[in-house]
Amino acid sequence: MSYCVNCGTKLQEGTTHCPLCRIDSINPLEQAVTPTPLYPATPLGKSEKPKSRASLLCIISLFLGIPVLITTLSDLLSDGSWGWSRYVLASMALFYVIAVIPFFFPKNNPLFFLGIDVFATVLFLFVLNVIGGWNWFFPFGLVVALGVGLLIFALALMLRSGKLSKTAKTAAFFLMLGLITVHVELSVFFCFDGLPLVGWSLYSILACLVFAIIAVIIDNSPALKEELKKRAFF
Repeated sequence: MSYCVNCGTKLQEGTTHCPLCRIDSINPLEQAVTPTPLYPATPLGKSEKPKSRASLLCIISLFLGIPVLITTLSDLLSDGSWGWSRYVLASMALFYVIAVIPFFFPKNNPLFFLGIDVFATVLFLFVLNVIGGWNWFFPFGLVVALGVGLLIFALALMLRSGKLSKTAKTAAFFLMLGLITVHVELSVFFCFDGLPLVGWSLYSILACLVFAIIAVIIDNSPALKEELKKRAFF
């Protein structure tokens, strides 16, 4: 224990100067002690990553497997056959591919997983068609799934483009949304009626077109864009 030679203030171990008068005070008989840091050395805003993504993936897989197991057992015990629970299994498998797997590969290109999602959706629709004994997958289900997937892929390319502003990307989103509805209706008429016509989807694409035009007008008006930013607290 030491005291300041100037004002007599009691000093803590390892202190090299008085906290009051700032006079150097070194005790040669006292070993140098490194003071304990008041705060951790971990930078702010950075949290520790999971030590094992494989373990977390295993836990999530087990949780998703619970409803599949319960519905399968209920289906088998009720009538002795594996029937309606296959829909649950197919749905959970699609959810696993779309929502769970990309979470564990954040550094990969999202467009790669988008292609996998489209393939998984097509396979899901095919499985539903086989389970139900229907015949709507060829060509209707395949045409709709591939067409919607292609439009979403094009939208993703535009959204990831660094050359487009936020309002321009918003306009692209509404345009693609309208095109998707038109594609679905045309596919219905082409696959079942044989005559491609546009009916209810015309109203949806007109509404989407109005929103897209509004977004383009805002994008080309700096004063209006700045005013909207102030109003929206951006």
